[in-house]
Amino acid sequence: MEEDETDVILICGSHRYPCHRNILSQHSPYFQAMFTSPMLESTSKEITLKDVTPSALKTLIDFAYTHKFQATTRTVHPVLEAACMFHFETIEKLCIDFLLSNLTIKNCLSIMCCADRLGISQLLRSSRQMVLWEFTTVVFGKEFLQLEAPGVQMYLSNDGLRLKSEIQVFDAINKWIEHEPEVRNKCRIKLLETIRFGQVSQTELGDMLREERVRNDAECAQLLMSIRKLMRGGRNRKSGDLLDDLLVARRLLEAPNRVLPMVPAVIGRGSEEDDRPVVMYLEVGKREVVCLCDLNKVMSNGHVATGFRSCIVGQRIYLMGGEFYLGCSNWNESMWSLDTFCNSWHFETKLPTKRRHQCVCVLDQHIYLIGGIGQFRVVLDKVERYDTTD
Repeated sequence: MEEDETDVILICGSHRYPCHRNILSQHSPYFQAMFTSPMLESTSKEITLKDVTPSALKTLIDFAYTHKFQATTRTVHPVLEAACMFHFETIEKLCIDFLLSNLTIKNCLSIMCCADRLGISQLLRSSRQMVLWEFTTVVFGKEFLQLEAPGVQMYLSNDGLRLKSEIQVFDAINKWIEHEPEVRNKCRIKLLETIRFGQVSQTELGDMLREERVRNDAECAQLLMSIRKLMRGGRNRKSGDLLDDLLVARRLLEAPNRVLPMVPAVIGRGSEEDDRPVVMYLEVGKREVVCLCDLNKVMSNGHVATGFRSCIVGQRIYLMGGEFYLGCSNWNESMWSLDTFCNSWHFETKLPTKRRHQCVCVLDQHIYLIGGIGQFRVVLDKVERYDTTD
């Protein structure tokens, strides 16, 4: 685009982007306010923009003229930040949808940090759920090792971490420190305070004290010994005991236990006028029942499959079986799963046997389909198993 054909030039670093004020204003309330307010920029021929990368800014400008945008894993974060900064709402939504549909254990931590920084509640909620639920896997990833100390402390302090033992938090601390020991060793004492020592056994505490990295840190060793003293019922302060350590130790022992943020959920009709099945859950803080999603995977031409069944494995809701029109042999032969973190559906498998009104149970990540009614209203006497880890 030639500069003499435009009425403003956006400057980003060494890059110059000739533009039309009216086109930018149509897509961005930010630029609309800039160009219509009594600010210097409203009449300036050249405007310098900071805190944005040239490539991200060019993406926004190109979208304003072409209405085309394709998010990619490499570019989505800087483009999302630029879209939030300049209020390109369409681009912002496309980036959020892209990140939600590509949310994985490997990237959930960086997406959560990005969403928290930009104040994107929907993206923050979904990514934080995965970060907490998949804690034991996330801490072995590259993103965890790249966190700054405040981010690690905030993560490990969360009440909702899903773990089997607080030793896993201790191991995560050591792993993060060993990635850059010269810089991070000084953070050990502060990070140890994220451990819920009330859920640590004396045997586990002894294992921590035997760690060479702890023994070599006098402050950390003293704190853990103070905790062990209180665990063993020590009440009186002896010569050599540090009062501050005992006070901190008592505070750490009395910290509340971690509890997974789980809520009751049911499947029912959205309303008396609407027969569509939906998943509803209790939002405890507001004390109200909220609709999570429609179960459209068990519907066909407005009809709900009679006798479909559901179960939960981890964060996924599974739907299977049912007959759409009784007596017409129109069966739901699919098993679908809903990822409640991303609110996205995934086809799992085709059922080996057509069935409805079956019993369903879950054991060790396996779904068992038991009995039910099959074709020609035959009562089934077979059990089928589906492995959700495949």
